[in-house]
Amino acid sequence: MKENFRLFVNHFVHFVSSIWAFLFFFIIISAWFLFGFNQGFTKYWHLILHNTLNIITFFIVLLIQHTKYRDTISMQLKLDELVKALEGARNDLINVQIQPDHYLEKYQQQAEESSKK
Repeated sequence: MKENFRLFVNHFVHFVSSIWAFLFFFIIISAWFLFGFNQGFTKYWHLILHNTLNIITFFIVLLIQHTKYRDTISMQLKLDELVKALEGARNDLINVQIQPDHYLEKYQQQAEESSKK
């Protein structure tokens, strides 16, 4: 189930970021505008347009956030593996992304001090 969802999200996000998605939505919005223009932009027309666009936007944002989260996790795992492989690297930085904020601030200050040397 999770694998099917992951595949669906990857294909969907790939499609949404393509020129074909832009053309598809441009044609849909243009048709909607022309239909509204012919019908006099009734309240029902505004309601359908507003609700449909809100639902589509919410759905797309959730899917893009899911993809971004997966990308971030995979990048963190790769960086952690590089830190483990390097001699002299600080192993306490592995999984730093799950540490409380005050640890991150401490590591940031240490990095700034070492870059000034």
